[in-house]
Amino acid sequence: MTGDLREVAGATGRAPRAAPWRSVMLLAAGALVLVVVLIQALVPWLHRIDRTDWAAAVVREDGLFESLGAMACLVASVGCFATAAALRRHVPAASMSRVAAWVALGAMLLLMFGEEISWGQRVLGFATPEWARKGNIQREFNLHNLRFFHPALNLNWLKLLWSLASVVYLGLAPLAFALVRRRATPNVGHAVPVAGPVIGACMVASFIRYWVGTQSAIRANDNFGGHEIGEAFEATIELLYLALVVEGFLALRENGWNLPVARWLRALGVAVSVGLVICTIGWWRSPELDSEALAGIHYRRGRYLLDQGRLGEACEEFRLASQAVPDAAIVYLDWANALALNHRDSEAAAHYEDYLRYFPDSPLVWQQLGLARLRLGQRGPAVAAFEQAIARGGDSPENRANLERAQALLP
Repeated sequence: MTGDLREVAGATGRAPRAAPWRSVMLLAAGALVLVVVLIQALVPWLHRIDRTDWAAAVVREDGLFESLGAMACLVASVGCFATAAALRRHVPAASMSRVAAWVALGAMLLLMFGEEISWGQRVLGFATPEWARKGNIQREFNLHNLRFFHPALNLNWLKLLWSLASVVYLGLAPLAFALVRRRATPNVGHAVPVAGPVIGACMVASFIRYWVGTQSAIRANDNFGGHEIGEAFEATIELLYLALVVEGFLALRENGWNLPVARWLRALGVAVSVGLVICTIGWWRSPELDSEALAGIHYRRGRYLLDQGRLGEACEEFRLASQAVPDAAIVYLDWANALALNHRDSEAAAHYEDYLRYFPDSPLVWQQLGLARLRLGQRGPAVAAFEQAIARGGDSPENRANLERAQALLP
């Protein structure tokens, strides 16, 4: 901190001074961090209280997470531009590189805001041009869903690069500065704004949760859960960018830069008002839940009911989920498990087979299929299923014993 104070004192001729609004600004930054924590816990909590429909509304197109992220990007962008303008107008000694860094950060956040709202497509009500529809995986007017960046449903290179860059900028860099420079405040000695260690720790913790949750969803072939985790992580990043801007402006003021607070806050207030109008119109005009979102609601509710032991109700929810999205393999697996627990082995075997059409190299599912067939008295098909389980990596004593038991029952 000392080096920064010397630099500022020489540039402005005044010592750092306390400001009456400091606690308010700190409270705002702290509130943003608290919102980030709540975002990470919101959807799992809604599932635990059996409000899967609310969880789907939170992560849907133009839902709570997407609207919060868009608002954060817009407000943070305006904050960056207002900070750059204040530096040019009120601090003649401020370097052009410092001003340019704030402008560049603001431009990036404005681009993110435009992408989040598809450049006002639903707000203004214009259709996607034909040339854009052909190359866009969601047929929207934006860049991040172009097939060039989004070659597969679960792979978006542009989002991946943006997320990794944000983890480095908002997470690793602040923690590195805190360790190397032994400071607990944002770095204001360089032109590029760098967050403090609190934002850095939040970013790294959010990324770890995202990575662990995503890998768990991939292993379970749970596209619905992976989508929910991804939406929460994106909203987290965007809110932390807003926290960075608030913290960065506060750091400049606290280190002696004579920047006008009232004008900066008015600019942010206008941005909040505009953002609320845009996001409200976008939510109002957004389409109803699509089939995938509807399937996600029924699937998540089915999982909740299955955990509660309410097998009949769980089976009905899984049926509705598969009706909405017939090729969602994970639905067939959990549906089959619920049916097997409910002693409906014939239906369970049919849905284990449905799952294996998509993922044939699943020894555990082959084993469950063999057990269901064995309970049905289908000894030959049971032997074939246990043989598949062993051949596909499930060569365990349990499967060997199952196979020998089925073979012993053969005529």
